[in-house]
Amino acid sequence: MSLLRTPNLHAQDIRHLQVFVAVASSGGMTAAQPALNMTLSSISTSISTFEKRFGITVCHRGRGGFELTDEGRIVYDIARDLLNRVSSAASEIALLGGVLSGELTIAGHGGDYTHPEYLIPEAVDRFLSRPDNSVALRMEIGSQTFIIQGVLRGDIDVGIGSFPLAREGVRRTPLYEEKASLYCGSRHPLFGAQTADMPPEAFSDYDFVLRTETAPIRDVVPGMRVRAVAPTQEARAMFILSGQIIGFLPDHVAHRWVARGQMKRIGGAEMRYASQMELITKEDSRRNPVVEAFVADYAAAVLTATGRALQSAGAQ
Repeated sequence: MSLLRTPNLHAQDIRHLQVFVAVASSGGMTAAQPALNMTLSSISTSISTFEKRFGITVCHRGRGGFELTDEGRIVYDIARDLLNRVSSAASEIALLGGVLSGELTIAGHGGDYTHPEYLIPEAVDRFLSRPDNSVALRMEIGSQTFIIQGVLRGDIDVGIGSFPLAREGVRRTPLYEEKASLYCGSRHPLFGAQTADMPPEAFSDYDFVLRTETAPIRDVVPGMRVRAVAPTQEARAMFILSGQIIGFLPDHVAHRWVARGQMKRIGGAEMRYASQMELITKEDSRRNPVVEAFVADYAAAVLTATGRALQSAGAQ
């Protein structure tokens, strides 16, 4: 009777897993090329080499398109977790020598940067000013769901925005409140109307755009007609500017169009709400020193900004 030996995981296997994860995350080899900086032939060879070595098929690729196998989905989850742990371990080891190294991916909502308390630039400035810092940075812009899923998968290290849908698996650091209101475009019938005293149910005569089909804000207007769904602020703004659809936007995001006379806030107090903005990271017993350093720098940026605001208020 012969005993089957499980292959040891070598450095080259790690590289093959990196290629596979990039391809799976991108949805295909062609889409993964820019990130990997590899030819299609080299990508295919890397995946094939790994499959032969471990005796499994992780994906189907060819004229029928790219698709993970059942084994591939399992390997994908294992590989992502392994690569995240390797990156974290490398950062910890480098930190022992006083060097901050590795990668850091930050993600936020598109329009949030216009809020005065959105301090990613200040936090990045502090972070890159640290001595012996060789960390490579990446910035993603996406919807609430995109950021939450990325943090939970380990693809995104730090997410900044409003995340009421995030439940287990994330650490939250409250930042500031973001106020939002109902808006219409200049070509909409409500643009020239007096709407401050309109009851919520009166708005059910008009088409809305929401973040998602089942967004909680839907309950504010009984019988709300959801005509469009747009997960990002800019996308919702485009529908509102059409003059055909109304929707909720953060006030600081809508300000640019309001100032140009292209958009108007409508409705009374019932058509206003506030969201808690947060910094989220993956909840893990083993903390990544790169992530911890950036979170500390963001907190320091908040304290500095708060101090300046207090000084300015005192001077007035």
